[in-house]
Amino acid sequence: MLLLFLLMTTLFFGLFFLFGVVMLKILYFCCVGLPIGICLGMIGILCCITIIGIPLGMLCFKMAGFVIAPLH
Repeated sequence: MLLLFLLMTTLFFGLFFLFGVVMLKILYFCCVGLPIGICLGMIGILCCITIIGIPLGMLCFKMAGFVIAPLH
C-alpha cells in the first residue's frame, strides 16, 4: 500500500514538473529567445556586409541559434 502511494505521488509530481518545464520553455522562447534571436540575426546580416565583419556576423548567427534553443 505504501509502495503504491509512493509510486502515485512520484508519478504525479513528475508529470507536474514536466508540465512546468514545458511551460517555462514556451515562455522563454516567446518572451526572450525569439526577440533576441531576431535582433542577433539582423546584427549578423549587418556585420556580413563588410569583409572584416563576416567572422563577427557568423558568430552572431551562432549566438542567435543558442539563444533561441539554449538546451538543445
